[in-house]
Amino acid sequence: MLNVALVGAGSIGQIHARNIARNDRCQLAAICDADDARAQALASKHSTAAATLEDCLNANIDAVIIASSTASHGDVAKACLAAGKPFLCEKPLASDLAEGLRLATDARRSGLPCGLALNRRFASEFKDLRAAIRSDAIGAVETILIISRSAAPPDPEFIRTSGGLFGEKGSHFFDLACWLTDDTPVELFACGSVLVDPGYLAVNEIDTAKVTLKMRSGAQVLCDFSWRAAYGQDERIEIHGSKGMLQNLQEPEHPYRILSGSGLHHGGRTPDWRDRFAETYMAELDQLLTALDTGNLGDIAELQDGLRAQCLAGAAYQSVRENRVIAVSEDDWRI
Repeated sequence: MLNVALVGAGSIGQIHARNIARNDRCQLAAICDADDARAQALASKHSTAAATLEDCLNANIDAVIIASSTASHGDVAKACLAAGKPFLCEKPLASDLAEGLRLATDARRSGLPCGLALNRRFASEFKDLRAAIRSDAIGAVETILIISRSAAPPDPEFIRTSGGLFGEKGSHFFDLACWLTDDTPVELFACGSVLVDPGYLAVNEIDTAKVTLKMRSGAQVLCDFSWRAAYGQDERIEIHGSKGMLQNLQEPEHPYRILSGSGLHHGGRTPDWRDRFAETYMAELDQLLTALDTGNLGDIAELQDGLRAQCLAGAAYQSVRENRVIAVSEDDWRI
């Protein structure tokens, strides 16, 4: 049985801890967090040990999941590489893109299976879209519409250090646009506003935005982002091609429909992201465990893919600030 250590006992760490503990291919060997009391509480819940980072990198550990605060990712990833430990890191690999490039280069040289936890790749609905594109079901991709609106906005203080609308939310969908199509952007334009929470102004953030990407093939991608959806988590993708169109469907929890003279009505509310994408974290863990044996990351995002998403998030902020189209290049994230 493989021993997996967890660094980070916050909300995402708790999801990973539960999934590791439930997986019969591995065991949760140790939990580390800057807040020792939080680490102790989560460790006690799963009958494991709270530990230091050094303990999480000892000889008995087969892999590390990095789910600590965003600002700490780079330091933890560096320590994992120095100890020869494979890791799965929540985005971003490092707060600073240049540091991320150095870490990704070192990881490639090490030969260790190290990946970025861009979990939407493991959602069955999005995997089906990718398979349909690859089977030529709709011909050449021409336009993509991506909608992501959150059931509840995060606290402005969290957003201040987590990467903001484009880093925290947008990076998932910048990655999906590339992964679905095996294409990559060459330019980007973004505009943003504060419509959800005035508190975002105090941390120099936006909460509502549109981002347009022009891909190398000429295809166009429009991303519609908001931290608010009063009806629950809203994530939809529409892909239009030369021979047809693909859409993923989103239904409410416990849905029912009423057809009457006043129209069609749905009961229920769409689930939040934890419920809707619970399967993705479990599938991602399974693939990490497989990668430890095979070296093949499968659908786990490579570190370079995460750097691309991070670079696009930075370009989106630059576009909002400067109100202009920003050219992007593979040279910006290539290792």
